[in-house]
Amino acid sequence: MGQIHIYNHLTNQRYLYTPANLDEFVCTGLKRMKFFICVVGMVMIIEGLPYFAFPEKMKIWIQKIMETPDGSLRRFGLVLMVLGLVLVYFGRI
Repeated sequence: MGQIHIYNHLTNQRYLYTPANLDEFVCTGLKRMKFFICVVGMVMIIEGLPYFAFPEKMKIWIQKIMETPDGSLRRFGLVLMVLGLVLVYFGRI
């Protein structure tokens, strides 16, 4: 009783957490959540920087985006997502 069985599908390994090492498991999850929140915060800083530093130029740029065809915006978004995925992949190696 009090045991948690976890199966990692990526490594095909099973883990058994008992009350003795359950705290370590919970702390690891909290560390990951804190890291995720930190990354989201950094993204928000980078995203907000142009609006803070150059508000008048951002208004002009947003108007140009409004005039851009939907297909072009979708292709641009797809390219950015793929590049982001590649960066995350290489950052994890």
